Amino acid sequence: MDGAKASEDIPRPTKEWIFQKPLPSKPQVLNATMSIRWPASFEVVFLVRNLKLGKQWNQIFCIGKKVVSLYTNGGPKGKVEWGSLCFLVCGRKYGVAGGEIKDGDKVHAVLTFDGKGDGKMWKDGRLIADSAASGGGSDPNAPIMQIENCPLSILQDEGCMEIQKLCIYEGLVLEEVHVKELHAQNEKTVGTKLPPITQKGTPERPVQVLPAKEAKEDLLLKWEPSLLFGENATGMEDTFWTATETMHIEPHNGELFASFSMWMSSRAKLPIKGPTKVFVARLSSPGGQWVVDWCGDDQHHKGISKFAVRIDCLKSMELNWDCHGQQLKPPVQQLVICTSHGNFGNCIMLRDDGDDTAPGTRHRWHEVRYTGEEYPGKSMGARSRAAPPRWGDRCRPHHCRGWSPWSAVWGLRPGEQSPRKELECRPLALVEANGMAFMSSASRILRRTDGPDPVWKVLIDVAEFRRDAVNPDVGGVRGMTPIPGPSGPSNESLLFVWAPNTQVEARVLRTDFDKDGSVKAPAEETSLTALAREYLQTPCLGYTLAAYNNMPATKLGSVPCNLIGFEICAHPGAKVPVDPGQQATYGGYWSGGGIVCRVSSSDYFVTQVGGRGGVSQPLTAVRCFANSPFPSEPNAVYCGGYDCNGFPSEHTAWIYKATPT
Repeated sequence: MDGAKASEDIPRPTKEWIFQKPLPSKPQVLNATMSIRWPASFEVVFLVRNLKLGKQWNQIFCIGKKVVSLYTNGGPKGKVEWGSLCFLVCGRKYGVAGGEIKDGDKVHAVLTFDGKGDGKMWKDGRLIADSAASGGGSDPNAPIMQIENCPLSILQDEGCMEIQKLCIYEGLVLEEVHVKELHAQNEKTVGTKLPPITQKGTPERPVQVLPAKEAKEDLLLKWEPSLLFGENATGMEDTFWTATETMHIEPHNGELFASFSMWMSSRAKLPIKGPTKVFVARLSSPGGQWVVDWCGDDQHHKGISKFAVRIDCLKSMELNWDCHGQQLKPPVQQLVICTSHGNFGNCIMLRDDGDDTAPGTRHRWHEVRYTGEEYPGKSMGARSRAAPPRWGDRCRPHHCRGWSPWSAVWGLRPGEQSPRKELECRPLALVEANGMAFMSSASRILRRTDGPDPVWKVLIDVAEFRRDAVNPDVGGVRGMTPIPGPSGPSNESLLFVWAPNTQVEARVLRTDFDKDGSVKAPAEETSLTALAREYLQTPCLGYTLAAYNNMPATKLGSVPCNLIGFEICAHPGAKVPVDPGQQATYGGYWSGGGIVCRVSSSDYFVTQVGGRGGVSQPLTAVRCFANSPFPSEPNAVYCGGYDCNGFPSEHTAWIYKATPT
């Protein structure tokens, strides 16, 4: 039982490279770019072929310029018949005589570093170094270097070494029990026999860089278009309508609603001089057609929302209190959209579910224009940083007591002070966790303290931990979503994507809470950029934008998970399909509809709309998800998206449905 429990509790690597037999035999088998945050652990399995073929220092793998390096020291000119295993990290060298290796050895090494100056090296399940050497090229007091877009090289040193596996565990210092279990598993799975040496002139087998969760990629799903525009239009009752981006998909009272954008369309050029025909669509049954439920071109509509370039929010909210502080019994389920208009203000539109007297298939919506102020920033129009918070599909609105359409922030009671001083730019999330309300803006997460005089205060500033500059156009904290915490569902955690700018990898972080409500420092779970590189089998991928709305819990096929939509920039040489409408000198955006699935904190995998290979049209970005509200398809998931990224676009919005087969 103890052994079984240890296997279940053993951590899973966040990055993994496995090389199949016959092993490659060439000086460098992998050259990639990567980023890692301390603390971190490294697991390496390699075969010692012929130490004399190498030099004094035989590299096994290295990251950056001596940031992290594992190598053997074979003595002057490499003439000795044994070598000492050495681990160099941030100027600190770990290695003792107990690390001797010789030709024919298969070595299982584990290296850990806490990011503060302490490291350890294990060989074949045994601790051989727990402190850095002094002298001999080692400095225990050297500055801690960060691994951000550093080159990763896995080497063979002219046939001296052959690498079987490299695993990286980000955010974790492996303990002795983990190391011993990993070593035991390695003995069972990797084996002890050396493969034959590749002879000169023998064609080399290409290196296989495998995703850690390759088996889950082949999900048993049927993908079919629910709504497309343009030449291949499908799913819309009236083909006159079009859009460039699907912003949100939201169930409401047994039907499905979707909101759209006309950003970068020739029909919505700035300055706006007439109705843009941005609309909300409605689907009443799985086999039915989408119809227009609201559009600002209604001749009876006198408000400014008809000039909106995109709909910033679509949410079905449960309202428990009215604007006078009186409790609503029963609560009201209200479908709401929000639009922003730069210096002209911001609008809330409320659907009247019982009034279908608007033209055609439409319902009556009532507009409230409630502010004319903007948050700081250069963006205008569709990308306005104005209130209200653009929480998108993020809000679980049960905490929105005291809602008033004249409040600057949803959830404020009449007279409650708005946290505008703490908001650097547009708020991107408003959620409830552990009975409290939280909001995010740039690098900050704010918490609302309830009471007679409620107040919003900064709970945590992620930039203080990550030390990345925040570009408001990218976001910072994105897609904040409450999830069950490590101690159980009664103590929730906040999951979010940290995407501060275009220069660093997009990463998934999690903030946990103690039982007394105190918050813990954000813990990193994975790098979305690294997962995409593994899935697409290329290091030539960069800027990643993810979690446009939230990361909803669902079941994709038979796998319970949280879904994270993303887009990623492909540099020249990536050899992946690129959106033909979004190409530039730096490359372009991958045309697939990428989805990262979070099964647990240590279990992530990547898939895409349509499965491996995608669909024929460019999807480029997955923005939103919704579980089907229809009883006849209980496990279906709808997803939609596209991101124009500043490129002229027409008819590019889309919605697809995934159904288990």
